[in-house]
Formats: sequence, C-alpha cells, structure tokens
Amino acid sequence: MDPDEAVFAVADALGPDFIELAPDGEAHFDPSTIALIAATSIVTAACGGVLAAIQQSAQAATVSVLQAVTQAVRGRLSRGRVQQPFTEVTDDAARDAALDATAADLAEVQRSAAGLDQAGLAEIIQATAAAVRQELEGLGLSPHPAERVRRSVSIQLAVTVNLQDAGGPD
Repeated sequence: MDPDEAVFAVADALGPDFIELAPDGEAHFDPSTIALIAATSIVTAACGGVLAAIQQSAQAATVSVLQAVTQAVRGRLSRGRVQQPFTEVTDDAARDAALDATAADLAEVQRSAAGLDQAGLAEIIQATAAAVRQELEGLGLSPHPAERVRRSVSIQLAVTVNLQDAGGPD
C-alpha cells in the first residue's frame, strides 16, 4: 500500500468542505496544498489513536483502550494543528515533509498491528475513526463531510493493517 494514498483518500473525503476548518477571516490559501496538509494531520491523528490503543490493549480492558484512542486522537487533532496550514505559507517541501511523516506513522501502525486479533483491530479502527469525526465536528466541520472523513479514515486504516475485510470496518 502506498501511504500517500491514505492521505489523498482522506483529502478527497474532506472535499471542498475542508475550508470549514479554517480560522475565522482567513482568506489566503492554496486549496490543494492545504487540503493535503489537513489530511496529513487527520491521518497522523488516526495513527496515533490506533497506536495508543494497541499499546493500551496489551495492558488493560476494552474501555481503557477506547479511551486511549479518543485521548490520542484529541491530542493530535488540535485546532492549532488543523488550522496551521491556513495561516502559514506552505511550499512543496513542507507538503512533502508532512506526507513523509504521515507515511512513517502509517508504517508504524502496520508494524504494531501485525499479528493482532482481527476483531480487536476492527474495534480499534472503528473507535479511531469515530474519534476523528467527533474532533473534526468539534473543530467546525459539518456532520456530512465529517462522516465522509470517518469512513475514509476507517477504510485507509483497515487497508494499512491488512484487515481481512478490505472495505474496512463501518
């Protein structure tokens, strides 16, 4: 799997609605680059959620695992992080660096998930995608595009961890 595909899929799911995540009054932006950078933030947050859940699952009950997902996503999908590309000029090098960092996060998720129970992984992915949706709505994204992003994150994480159901958990 090409890690950039996950970011492009999430950027496609955001569609033109990504502008809802911009700070009030922001007018200067390169839509293509900002959408990709916003998508890298979302995928990175989702990866953090999965990794936190995998680490926690080795030590605790399911409730703790799902709480770890939510906390990890919330910690990585902050208003400042999502709105940063709207307020800073981002060039191709910055975009490429964000894509490379996200690819490393996806590779770490894939390594960490290897050999884990498929049902447990599916639950972690569902919880992670739901946490992403909740945080995006909290940041101002409307429910319909937030749901599209949730579905895309779910599918991309399922592909990353090689869940048997290639369509991903829903």
